[in-house]
Amino acid sequence: MASYAPSFHSDASTECDPGSVDAKLPNDDTIIRRYKISNTAWRHHYNVKLGDDQQLYRVRVSEFRPKKPDLTFHAGMDDSGPIVAVAKFQHFSRSIHIGLGDPQAPSEMVWEDLTGQSKSHSKYRWETEVHTSSGPRRQSFLWKRTHHVGLEGHTWTRLSNRNYKLVDEQSGNILAMFMSNVASYKESGMLQIYVEYGQQFDLMVLATVLSLYEKARRRRQNSTTTGA
Repeated sequence: MASYAPSFHSDASTECDPGSVDAKLPNDDTIIRRYKISNTAWRHHYNVKLGDDQQLYRVRVSEFRPKKPDLTFHAGMDDSGPIVAVAKFQHFSRSIHIGLGDPQAPSEMVWEDLTGQSKSHSKYRWETEVHTSSGPRRQSFLWKRTHHVGLEGHTWTRLSNRNYKLVDEQSGNILAMFMSNVASYKESGMLQIYVEYGQQFDLMVLATVLSLYEKARRRRQNSTTTGA
């Protein structure tokens, strides 16, 4: 089984977009939380666990039922847990609607848009309210594809097109990193977060990056099926 320790190259800056501020990769000492993400045999669910293997979320995948969210996050071990977040993919669009809360209580839902910024699916933007030492504030973020990280012992996983860094759009600081585990059928990857913005922020980070991961999986599956 592949190790979940990341392989960082902290002396190399990540690839830059024109006009963006970039930062060096964080190191292990700055990790606030680590999440391990795995998928079930038929990819009907994802499981999200902390680094100590405590399961936080069971994520139901719905691919062919357009009236249902594509991803539904349940707190706990199975689908009987309360719904805490959903993701709805927009067909023929690069946008994804992310909702925090339970759709059965629509007045309490908080909706945000994850919007594609490039035709190559390499950059997505989203906003949310974060809670900092100076109080809550609205903040914008970018998920960018990166090839500068991979899982320890499998450095070739850096070539995956499902490795992402989360960047603060204003400062350019790297706030989180997702490393896809292409070396395993069951283990999807690992998410590391480097800032303490609270549980809702972590859930938003998980919902956005897992949406990108699942969308990329479907694109790859469709291209394989059609022979494109």
